[in-house]
This record gives sequence, C-alpha cells and structure tokens, in this order.
Amino acid sequence: MSASLFWNLPSRGERGRGEWQAGAPPRGRGWWREEREGRFGPYDYLAQVAHAAEVSGFDGAFIPWEVGGDEPLIIAAALARETRNLVFVPEIQPASATPVYLAKMAVTFQRFARNRFAWKLDLELDSAVRRAHGDFLEGEEWFARAEEYIHVAKGTWTTHPFDFRGRFYDVERGGLAGPLSGLPLPRIYTSGRSDRVLQAAAKLADVHLLGPGPVEDVLSQARRLKAAADKEGREVAAGVRLGLVTRHTTEDAVRVAREGSSPTDLVGDFGTVAARLDELVAGGVRHLVIDARPHLEEAYRFAEHVLPLLSFRARPRPGAPRDVQTQ
Repeated sequence: MSASLFWNLPSRGERGRGEWQAGAPPRGRGWWREEREGRFGPYDYLAQVAHAAEVSGFDGAFIPWEVGGDEPLIIAAALARETRNLVFVPEIQPASATPVYLAKMAVTFQRFARNRFAWKLDLELDSAVRRAHGDFLEGEEWFARAEEYIHVAKGTWTTHPFDFRGRFYDVERGGLAGPLSGLPLPRIYTSGRSDRVLQAAAKLADVHLLGPGPVEDVLSQARRLKAAADKEGREVAAGVRLGLVTRHTTEDAVRVAREGSSPTDLVGDFGTVAARLDELVAGGVRHLVIDARPHLEEAYRFAEHVLPLLSFRARPRPGAPRDVQTQ
C-alpha cells in the first residue's frame, strides 16, 4: 500500500512569520517577527515552507482558500518557480472564474511548471461566505453548477472545438488549441463529508478529501465514498486532511496542543502518529494532507521523526531487490 503526502501551506499567514496583518503580536513560544519594515513578507515565508516541504520528501503542497487570505492559485503559481517537484493543489471557488478561463489558467500552469498542477473544490463552503463573495446559489442549484463547472472545464481542456449548452454555462466552438492542447488533465480534488457531498464527489472528483476524525470514522466515510462512486461506475481515491501535533512524548504533544493554535485532529508521540497514518492507508486512504503549525519547523519535524516510521513510505535498502522494503 502507498499514499501521497501533501503539506498544507498557510494562505492566510502565520503570526510572526511575514504576517499578513502588520503589527500582529507573536503568539505562543518560539515565535519571532521581522521588525525591520519591508525586509521580510508573507511570500518569503511561504517560499521557505514550500522548500521545507520539498526537501522533506512531501509529494505536494495543498493551498486552502481562506476568508481574508491570499488567492491560492496565485500562491501556487509563484511557488512553482521556487520548487522543482512539488505538485500544487490550490483550492478554487467556482464563482471566481468561468470554467473556460480556469482551464486556460490551469493549462498555462501545467506548461510552465511541468505538469505539477491539480485543482480542488470545497463542496461544503459556508453559504454566508459564498454570498459575501458574490455567490448566491444554494442547495441543489449549487451542486448542479459545480457538476457543470467541472464538465465544461474538462471539455474545454480535452476537446476542440468544444460546444456546450447548459443551465449555467454556454460554450460555442471553444476548447484549447495549438500549444495549449494535449497536456495531462489536472487531477480534481473535492472535500466534505455529507452524503450529498459524497454523491457529488462520486461524479466529479479524482480524489476526495474526507472529514478528519478518529481512524474508524474516516474509514467509514471512505466506504461511503466508494459506494457512491460505484453507483456512478467510477473510481474516486480517498484522502483526508489532518491537523496534527506531534512530539517525542504524548504528554509533550498534548501540552503543545493546549498552548498553541494548531488544529488537533491527531495528537501524540511520533510513533503513535505514524501508526495512525499507517492505519488510514491500510484502510484505503491514498492521499494525506498534513497541517501542522508553525508550518516551517513542523515540516522538518515531521520529516525527521514521523516519515521514517511510516510503513507505506518505506524505501528499499541500497542494493536490495525492489520488492523488499525496509520497515
């Protein structure tokens, strides 16, 4: 069994690390802040985190869409030039651009970054947040548009000329031609845990990020996702986004979790955290998005202390047969 590892990037910033809000005080232990105005900003910090994720062995970087945060697609495009191998998964909102324009932006990313782009839709974004950003669709209309959005984006990418008449979008003799055509279609991620969301993911997604929780709860969601995908005659890989706090001992991890502002879906010593992640992968989860704060130091901590313990990331010993893996 194997799984991809993605590191979460802070699109809304981190206090003391090129914080988006000028003058915000440091919080918790070990925080520092650049006091020399103009010397260090949010992009510089994000670039450091992206480098840390890459050299630490992560497969990609997940960039969440946050209220008050910077635009994930622009962050991804900027950081792609700072890295060589990371796959970037920015979270997008269907109301922010037409699916035709999204396809053109995505194919440009693929051309410039050697096919290191995927896209992610949040199927459970709060309706009040959507309305604040000019999106007033609700309920079944919102899901119907999401399905049409992906259909048009895919059609624009794969077909030329592309014609479509729909409820929300019309395209006449569109599609990507010339040097923009023929590139691999980006993998589509979705997220959410309700039955309606899983039904939509079964139609739309290549990967669906399940809601965090105890291992059995996540695996129960994975089974529901598989059942929904089976009805559509599709395969959708299960993933999960987990906020974790890990230290040498569980006691230290619990103490840090209480002192800081980190998400605490998984708290424990290095061995316990690795064992829980292995359980998820053994149960069928194929994509793990890890969120730990502060993002820079925790990327290195995870790589040094947790990554070597993960059975699903074991590497063959030098000179050993390829089917023999170290534990």
